[in-house]
Amino acid sequence: RWAAAYWREQFKAGNTRARNLVHTSSTSGLMSNPGQSNYGAAKTGIATFSQILAKELSRFNVKSNSIAPAARTRLTLATPGLGDHIAVPQNAATFDEWDPANISPLVAYLASEECAFTGETFFVKGGEVTRVRSWEMAESVDHKDRWSVAELTAALAEMAASLR
Repeated sequence: RWAAAYWREQFKAGNTRARNLVHTSSTSGLMSNPGQSNYGAAKTGIATFSQILAKELSRFNVKSNSIAPAARTRLTLATPGLGDHIAVPQNAATFDEWDPANISPLVAYLASEECAFTGETFFVKGGEVTRVRSWEMAESVDHKDRWSVAELTAALAEMAASLR
């Protein structure tokens, strides 16, 4: 809130240089991982918060994006069964896809004047950077009048069957 107010003042005073926000989300929320409902909901909220800020602050030359990093941390190392999978490679010449340092280039880019994105979330692990597609409309049923429960039940049953 305070940064947005300051940037608005600066912009109105003629300082229109680019400003960037980079938020940290998580696949725990973006991919609906079971067993982490509170953490996942909070992390999905951060990605949505970042999207809304991108729209609200664009007029002040502010870009807002988020990352969903996959890296070796105390949290991931403590996850049962994951520690061995993400361990540092024994061969030092092997690329360590779980090294947290792999996240930094994306953060640096998103914070730079060259960043061409706003309102986006990126998954990053090792050498992979993937834009995450946000909530989007999908299949629908349309009735040009108020649905009865029976009509809607039948229409949604057809939709569910077509998705199988």
